[in-house]
Amino acid sequence: MKIIACLSQKGGGGKSTLARCLAVELTKQKNKVLLVDLDIQQKTSQEWAERRKRKEVKLYERLKVKGK
Repeated sequence: MKIIACLSQKGGGGKSTLARCLAVELTKQKNKVLLVDLDIQQKTSQEWAERRKRKEVKLYERLKVKGK
């Protein structure tokens, strides 16, 4: 198991963006990924929660149309 950490005390250094991009690319390559957001602002967690909500809505709408 490999561990990759994106750490820096400086704000605005692109850590969250880098971590999200790495997670997506590693997942595309069939790797198992656990992304942990320890940032006080929780931007990564918020963004992924919003994406998940949007996908669930789209899936629900598709099922709703097929179920007519």
